[in-house]
Amino acid sequence: MARCRRVPLYDTESGCLHLSTEELVAGAKAAETAGWGGVKIKVGKPTAGDDFERLAAVREAAGPRFDLMVDANQSMTAAEAIRRAAVFAPLDLF
Repeated sequence: MARCRRVPLYDTESGCLHLSTEELVAGAKAAETAGWGGVKIKVGKPTAGDDFERLAAVREAAGPRFDLMVDANQSMTAAEAIRRAAVFAPLDLF
């Protein structure tokens, strides 16, 4: 008998880099209401602090059980990606 495996799914439509923080929050809440387990949010604002503020707002609105993933579209060096990952660490991203 085959075992059923669960694969976590997430929404990728509401996390674009050009969206305002308010739009990101609204998109995450809509995804949560629609039954998605998380959202992917684009990062790559001029500073890590800018990205952190956007991610923190979504984390606060969606709660700790909703997965948040980030995507920088290959826009960073490895060193910068590692640095930003450390900045984002308190947000408990997936």
